[in-house]
Amino acid sequence: MNRTQLISKATELLKMNGEGKVVLFPKQTFHIEDDEGNKKSFFVRKGEKRVHFTAEDVSVILDALVAAVEDSIKKGEYVTLQGFGKLGVKLRKKRATKLPYT
Repeated sequence: MNRTQLISKATELLKMNGEGKVVLFPKQTFHIEDDEGNKKSFFVRKGEKRVHFTAEDVSVILDALVAAVEDSIKKGEYVTLQGFGKLGVKLRKKRATKLPYT
């Protein structure tokens, strides 16, 4: 699976699970004036709305995750992802090999 396929799959799974980001809308002011010159202002706050993550959002999240994992591994730390595994560098002794034709 390449990077583009991973991003598409993650975006699809987020949509299926109903995950989204919260977008806040600013308050708006409505001015009403009648024929007699009376003015009234109303402030309306639309609140928040939940929208789906886009492929660009998932791409940014994936890049940040990879950068964090790379940074931790370079420092010699292990990164444990629950349900996936433990990532890290493990140094081993050099293996002694035999040449089969001698």
